Amino acid sequence: MKTVIVHGQSHKGSTYNNACMLAEKIGGETTEFFLPRDFGEFCCGCTRCFVEGETKCPHFEKLSRITQVV
Repeated sequence: MKTVIVHGQSHKGSTYNNACMLAEKIGGETTEFFLPRDFGEFCCGCTRCFVEGETKCPHFEKLSRITQVV
């Protein structure tokens, strides 16, 4: 099973540790991303991805690294 973890912060606190323990229990391949380090910037909330489609997101190219793992 593949597991993708997207961490909302770059530090490794309690949420990070809980996610790692869960991934260990699930087993399989785990890929982790840390925001904003691995993305560059946060979502601007324009909702274009919902209304017009994923490819219309202003950050689509940057997101492809994350979405291609899944």
